[in-house]
Amino acid sequence: MIQKKLHIIFCLFLSTSLGQSIDTSGLRELSFYLQTGLAHAPSIQIQQENIKREELEVKLNKTYWLREVAITADIKYGRYGNLNPIDQLNLGYGSGIYLRLPVTSIIGQKKRMKQAEAQLHIAQLTELEIKEQIRLKIMRLYCEANGYLRQVKIYTESCDHAYINYRISTKKYELGQIEEDAYARMAEIYFQLLAQLEKMRSEFESSKLALHEICGIAP
Repeated sequence: MIQKKLHIIFCLFLSTSLGQSIDTSGLRELSFYLQTGLAHAPSIQIQQENIKREELEVKLNKTYWLREVAITADIKYGRYGNLNPIDQLNLGYGSGIYLRLPVTSIIGQKKRMKQAEAQLHIAQLTELEIKEQIRLKIMRLYCEANGYLRQVKIYTESCDHAYINYRISTKKYELGQIEEDAYARMAEIYFQLLAQLEKMRSEFESSKLALHEICGIAP
């Protein structure tokens, strides 16, 4: 008899504490999370910075050959004509600009350009891969959170019905219309449903936080 009464009190105490859990808020549409996640995900932003660095490397390599160019100028002044002093002297100027580019520099520059462009292409492909991974993860977390949210709604409705039955059984027990076993059973059912409801709420909150984290949404 004492154990049954303690069991009832224990169930009532836990049901009261569980009933005080915070309410869960719903989810926005999937397109919002996909758009936000792809625009603000930290991993994508880091990779975009890598792409900018590789693009700069390509631009620098396009002008790298200028470092190897040698430009020389030559100006000459001379006397033209025969050595006969009677002949008219022809005075003249000569000038020239010469461009020198070592063949090894040309070959090396082409190699560097290919390497830089290859690195840029790899960085761009990596960004696409990261975006696809994030897109799939967002969809998985969204479906997971949405499933838990549906369970929360189902258990909430069940708890409402169980609470009504529990209150009715309480009145009947006080009036001596039902046995203590039946009353304890109604309290136990209500407690079990509340425990499941709290579990689904916790799972939903965890999935929602993970979804917001990958999308870069502040808590």
